[in-house]
Amino acid sequence: MSFLSLPYHVLNFRYLVLLVPIYDARTANFRVNSESLKSIGTKLPKFVGEAPEHSMVVVAYSLSTYSENAESTSGYGLSPNIMWVAVLGEAEGL
Repeated sequence: MSFLSLPYHVLNFRYLVLLVPIYDARTANFRVNSESLKSIGTKLPKFVGEAPEHSMVVVAYSLSTYSENAESTSGYGLSPNIMWVAVLGEAEGL
């Protein structure tokens, strides 16, 4: 089973399980702006089935920084938070 095989992909980390929605944007026709991105779940259907290898996707994420130690300024980390994935197209002939 590939990364893009479920409508909500389960990312299982050691202490955390996340659900990431996957949308089907292969036939989408809407203007991309901040408002449409906020409501992407109402604009696009869920992706059904397994996405083929080499598919083109958009991965929406936000970035957060954190300090590993409250007293130290040298131990900063960066955390990418995946919000959703949209399948744009499928590769042919690969």
